[in-house]
Amino acid sequence: MGIKDWPRFYAECWANLSPGGWLEVGDMSESMCSASGATVETSALLAWFDAWRRGLATAGIDLARSACHTADLEAQGFTMVEERVLYWPLGAWQTSARQQEMGALMMENCLKVPRAPPVLKVVGLAVGGEEEARKITEEGMKDLRENWLERRFYSRM
Repeated sequence: MGIKDWPRFYAECWANLSPGGWLEVGDMSESMCSASGATVETSALLAWFDAWRRGLATAGIDLARSACHTADLEAQGFTMVEERVLYWPLGAWQTSARQQEMGALMMENCLKVPRAPPVLKVVGLAVGGEEEARKITEEGMKDLRENWLERRFYSRM
């Protein structure tokens, strides 16, 4: 996520891999979503994520860039490129035990990380400062705590 020049990164990987070597890339996509249809306008959590995404863009980091990885890898010369999109739930709302466990861990993490000073600084870039960032963050985390089951939030990876 923090790489600003992906084609250059892939060129460096290509130059340093031995023939037959492989590269695995894991990157977050630009979306946090709601299986219930909640939107940025109706969900404080999704509004927070949108502010975080816009703050990262201000810093030169494009979360939408993950959609280009396959084409970039193939353009560099990599073959047998495989892409998998994963959906990580926030909260234990899925039916499988594995997804419920992952969802509980993701929710625990999501309730902690947004309050970290570097995250607040990034959100502040999009919303006019750290005080507003704290406010939107608290509203977003409240939305997650109170509405996770109804809204069935998830993140695409």
